[in-house]
Amino acid sequence: MKNLDINLWKSTLLNHFKYNLEKFATTIENKDVYCLILDCHATYGNVNLKWNTFDSFKKHVNKHYSSYTSDKLLGFRGVEYNVGDFSYEDTKQPELINEFEQLYETKLSEFFDDEDEESSNELTQKFINALVEIIFELRPTFSKLNKTGHFISFIVEHDSEYYEYIKKTVTIEDYYKAFPEVKEYE
Repeated sequence: MKNLDINLWKSTLLNHFKYNLEKFATTIENKDVYCLILDCHATYGNVNLKWNTFDSFKKHVNKHYSSYTSDKLLGFRGVEYNVGDFSYEDTKQPELINEFEQLYETKLSEFFDDEDEESSNELTQKFINALVEIIFELRPTFSKLNKTGHFISFIVEHDSEYYEYIKKTVTIEDYYKAFPEVKEYE
């Protein structure tokens, strides 16, 4: 990749993520998948696919968080949706993805050096929008997963508030299914 081609990057990522999910769907671990997250860092142009099942969550809690109360474990602010505590993630990404990350980071650095905040924000927004599109385009593949009734998929961007982009990919109904405590609070 000689130029920063977001469409080629998106297509390559989409195929890579589909492959990983389809492969996981054939395993015995494919039970009660409750969340899938595109874990990204828009400053560097990187993204990883991560997902979790209730069984892996329970095992992780027993190993690392056995003293936590349910309010620290479950729901909106709990370990349950903390992407750093998810058990599954995509395999080594194709080299084209690494090349894109390097070009993307270089381009953002140039915008920063030129104090061109508008172009920087525009590129970052294109990056996030492509990830939103990827989640929507992965939905047919989600049907191969044994999902819970409150399965959600969203983007976590490390330089933003954790749930900033959730409503771009999760309907309000599904949001309240996953986080009933938020509905009660509101």
